[in-house]
Formats: sequence, structure tokens, C-alpha cells
Amino acid sequence: MQACYSRPAWRESSGLCDYVFFLGYSGMILAEVFESFTLPRTLMPVWGFHDGDLFTLGRYQSGEFTRLCAG
Repeated sequence: MQACYSRPAWRESSGLCDYVFFLGYSGMILAEVFESFTLPRTLMPVWGFHDGDLFTLGRYQSGEFTRLCAG
């Protein structure tokens, strides 16, 4: 996918594409991981970037993870 949006026609948007696609894909992977956990606590994991762009992934409570956004 990156090979496609790295082409000259997409040059102005390639940084945004990197940001959105990485953020979305990593969020889906992390949500899958939290859905497979068995934890004795309540937590609300966040994910994002080191520059402060952080987003709540969902809520883990009573042995069940609920995604904030479900598709």
C-alpha cells in the first residue's frame, strides 16, 4: 500500500497516509490482543504516537474487552 501512496501523484498526502494507516492498523492489532487477555482488573488502554496523539482503544472490565469503535 505504501508503494502506491508514495508515488509522485500522492506526494502531498503520503505523510497523512502513513499516519492514518499505521494508526488504524496498529489499533486493530492491539484490540485483538486485548480481546485475548484474561485480567483481574479494569483498564482503558490507549495507543498512538510519542508526540502526544493518544486515543482510547476501549475498556477492559470484568474479563471482557469492549472496543471504543467497532466496525
